[in-house]
Amino acid sequence: MRRHEITRHRRNAQDFLVPDRVTKTMSVSVLFIHMLATLSGLSSASAGTIVSWGSNHSQEITNTPKGENYMAVCGMGHGALALRNDGSIVAWGADFRGQVSHAPAGTGFTAIAGASEAGIALRADGSIVAWGYDGDGMVRNAPRDIGFTAIAAGNNTGYALRADGSIVAWGGNPWGNLNVPAGNGFTAIAGGLELAYALRSDGSIVAWGKSFYGNAIRQVPRGTGFASIASGGDTGFALRLDGSIAAWGWDEYRQVDDAPNGRVFTAIAGSLFNGYALKADGSIAAWGADWHKQVSEAPTGGGFFAIAAGVTTGYALHGERNTTPMPSIPEPSALLLAFIGVLGGIGRKALWSGKGVTSGIGTGNGP
Repeated sequence: MRRHEITRHRRNAQDFLVPDRVTKTMSVSVLFIHMLATLSGLSSASAGTIVSWGSNHSQEITNTPKGENYMAVCGMGHGALALRNDGSIVAWGADFRGQVSHAPAGTGFTAIAGASEAGIALRADGSIVAWGYDGDGMVRNAPRDIGFTAIAAGNNTGYALRADGSIVAWGGNPWGNLNVPAGNGFTAIAGGLELAYALRSDGSIVAWGKSFYGNAIRQVPRGTGFASIASGGDTGFALRLDGSIAAWGWDEYRQVDDAPNGRVFTAIAGSLFNGYALKADGSIAAWGADWHKQVSEAPTGGGFFAIAAGVTTGYALHGERNTTPMPSIPEPSALLLAFIGVLGGIGRKALWSGKGVTSGIGTGNGP
């Protein structure tokens, strides 16, 4: 078979079309999600404009919102979410399950996360709202209490971090996705295909769930000194305190081998097929697959202060930074997992573009 030929799978009465090389028993996910999108760095970054590049399969680029008042952005399958500086949410792109049209109205939101066909948002009081596709209880089983400080999304699984540093998960549990590590002291979370990562307060990384390709769980880097984490499906990314990047797991498109060297990075993001990083000078590094120009057409120049990833679409925020704290925002130390966009997933049948692979987990974070 050619690389982009597809195979149909059935699981839980759902049909999925996935790349033949990315198959067997894996199911839909986003980001890409981001995996991941949890807002971080909100207290130190001014609002900016959204820049998008790569695939325009569902008008992800064409319908990118205009304006200069955005504080966060994350991928959501073949779509995206953005957070305005007044705490309101805007969504665009594919809307098969109401993930765009049912995005919550109003203000007061402080973080966003995207799954393939669902969104999650965190309110200023620490409560969680979810909308879109409710497979495996992704929406209806979202926690109803308050006091959460960060959110992330994986396949059909949601993750949240409490103020005490403990982790909560809900939704799909086909591979132990809900078997979160016990205890507290965690500072960040990231969701992948059917796995997830958490960052401990000592800077070490823990993983759980199932890795289908690349042994991402077994290859999680040991030791401490990590500052943030992101998941690109079965590829993991982490940013060290010294500004260098660690990558592990699935490397079919050199998501691991081509991760950039140096100690100049301030943020990372990942999709199933790509990695993205933000440099200290505000420029963007991109690597991995380039079918939709998600690498070759990554923005040049500086002035970017956040990075995120969707299926095969990249997102960044461009604007000036300041140090004026915003009110009602959780402490930045609890939000190291910014812009988890988990975000794109190995696509459902309706999400297939017919031009090769067009879905992938996407995650990201801010500085």
